[in-house]
Formats: sequence, C-alpha cells, structure tokens
Amino acid sequence: MLASDFNPGSSPSGKMSFVCTLACLYLGMSPEEAINAATLNSAYAMGVMDQAGSFVKGKQSQLIYH
Repeated sequence: MLASDFNPGSSPSGKMSFVCTLACLYLGMSPEEAINAATLNSAYAMGVMDQAGSFVKGKQSQLIYH
C-alpha cells in the first residue's frame, strides 16, 4: 500500500504522483505496481474495495489532476 501522510511537519506533500514516483525510484516498483499499490491495494487494506479503488462502473472515484 502506498499513501501520503500529508503532515505539514514531516511530510508536506499530498501528491500521490510524487509518492508513486518515489516508489518506482527507491522501492524498485514498476509504474503499474505503484498505481495498483496506491489505488486497489489501498482500498483493499481499508476494506472498501467494493466501493472504491478502481475505475469501474458503480464504484466511487475521485480524479484530480495537478
């Protein structure tokens, strides 16, 4: 699971694209693995995989482009 703490004191960035980039560079993940870890796997870990985590008809989603 990949996530951003978004704590102004210790982790002042909430950009998931940055978190995924770090995962690719420092954890050796492929871009596909990083995106899955930030979306599907995170939804599964939180127990909301039936409502969120992927772009499928009937699921909630938020797409924000910076």
